[in-house]
Amino acid sequence: MSYKPEYKDLPAQHKCLVYVILCLCVAFIVFGWLYILPKWVTFTKLHAENEIQLEKDKQTQWPMDLAVLEKYYKENQEKMNGDAVKKNLGLREISNQIRNRATNFFSERIEDYYASMQEKKTVNADFSFIQNASRIDFKYLANQLKDIFNAKNLQLSDKILQISENQKEPVYQMILQLWTLKFFFQELNANQLQVISDPASGAAAVSFLPRIGFVQDQLDSEPCLWEFPIKITVQGTLENVLRFFNTLQNDKYFFPVKQLSVYTFPPNKAPSGKFMELKEQKVTFIVSAFYIPPAEPPVEQN
Repeated sequence: MSYKPEYKDLPAQHKCLVYVILCLCVAFIVFGWLYILPKWVTFTKLHAENEIQLEKDKQTQWPMDLAVLEKYYKENQEKMNGDAVKKNLGLREISNQIRNRATNFFSERIEDYYASMQEKKTVNADFSFIQNASRIDFKYLANQLKDIFNAKNLQLSDKILQISENQKEPVYQMILQLWTLKFFFQELNANQLQVISDPASGAAAVSFLPRIGFVQDQLDSEPCLWEFPIKITVQGTLENVLRFFNTLQNDKYFFPVKQLSVYTFPPNKAPSGKFMELKEQKVTFIVSAFYIPPAEPPVEQN
């Protein structure tokens, strides 16, 4: 008879070795299922996406050489951030300067008008302005503006001087518009330009156009920049009009002119052998002011 050993006949040491091998196999299977397999799936997915992106990159005009890309990156970083050694301003700094110029007009007036709020240890004058601007402030400024226009035999529309019950714009934004119109009117007078009256209404040819809000992301709940366009029609020489536009765009302020229409009056008959001279024109233009609202709520100082 042949002898066929069974498991029970194995020595104890061999049985322990079998147990250890079985446990290691089970542990390896579990480890591979729970850890290695997810990693492998992720790797294969990323590898496939990388291959797709690589094919797309090859179809572009960008070089695939890392050294060349690093050179481009360095050059673009210099364009963005500037170079102090070469004394070149970067696009980021130029953008900040333009933003400061475009909003400096309101910043000055807010700090002056609400200086008392600053004395009460308010961190930011803009917060004081937005929180404390009232209908009384608006009415006070509207009366000032009304007197200035009346002194030139001009009447302002009630849409500019009054706040309706259904007014949707915040009061502080309406005050910003009055400040802007007052500044424009004073500069027009300084440059010998006359605001004309609208033949239909008899009021001064001045109107506040709908405000425009700009956001950096479509998901933003509030605009990060407000534009307040104003439409004005004046009469005067083209030289004075150009001089007025120069006052709107200088090292201190930036009020871009968005639209311009020039109408000439019929010239007088020129003497024989001389050119006709257009002395005065009627100019209608839209010019905008900008305001950046504060991004965070005020923090009270102790």
